[in-house]
Amino acid sequence: MYPKEHYLACECGKNSCTCVIIPRGYITDTDFPNLNVPIYQTAGVSDEDAITTTNNIKSVNGYAGMQSGYRNQLANANNFKKIEIVSGVTDSFDAVNGIVKIAIDSLDTPRTVLQLDVIPELTFNE
Repeated sequence: MYPKEHYLACECGKNSCTCVIIPRGYITDTDFPNLNVPIYQTAGVSDEDAITTTNNIKSVNGYAGMQSGYRNQLANANNFKKIEIVSGVTDSFDAVNGIVKIAIDSLDTPRTVLQLDVIPELTFNE
């Protein structure tokens, strides 16, 4: 028996938990095959908002609209590990843990967040 898949953390109650949290999607790039960053929905975000935001992150308003040099930096960074879709309006980047938070009601496009908030904080192998 395979564990049930969930987009959000499941509550297990008194039983042991066998659910697996799966991403809403991934940022991938044929030009940079080592890039495979998962996009997760978080609590408080509706399925509809998560789907819309995931599509925006991957679209020309997000990653797909970035120039090759920016995409290369993301692909080769040590600390670009996952994206979380969060409720509210505040985007952020936790450079220590490599987590980008994209807000469903953000005033910025995902591309702006990646280029202006994330890329300046990236680290690379020497």
